[in-house]
Amino acid sequence: MQATQLITIMPGAGEFCRLASSNSCTIRKFTGKYVGMQIGDNVVMHHTTDPKSHDVTQPLTEVLRVSSYAIGTLDNIIEAHGNCHQRYLSDTSELKDYILSFYPLAEGEERNDSQLFVAIYF
Repeated sequence: MQATQLITIMPGAGEFCRLASSNSCTIRKFTGKYVGMQIGDNVVMHHTTDPKSHDVTQPLTEVLRVSSYAIGTLDNIIEAHGNCHQRYLSDTSELKDYILSFYPLAEGEERNDSQLFVAIYF
C-alpha cells in the first residue's frame, strides 16, 4: 500500500485520540505533501508524545483514508474546523498557538496571516 506518512502529537501519555471514524481532523500547513493530497488517499498516522519527533516508527499507528479536507487561512480553518479538536473547544487562540508552534519562524521572519492551512478528515 502506498501511503503518505504523517506524525501527530498525543496530548500526553495514554491520551491517544483516534482520528479514524471520529469526525476529527488534523490541521496542517498547506505545503509539500499536503498540496497533492486527494480524497481517498491512504495515510499512515504515527502517534507520539514527543513533539520534536520525526521518527515514523512510533508504537501507535493508524491506517487512514482521507474522506474530506478544507483549505483556508488558519483563522478560517480554526473557526470552521477547530471543534474537531475537543481539547481546545473553549479557547481558539490556544489552538492557533498550538498549531503555529509546529511551524517556527526563521530569525527576522514575520508570520503571514494569509498562509493557507488544510484540515484533513479521515
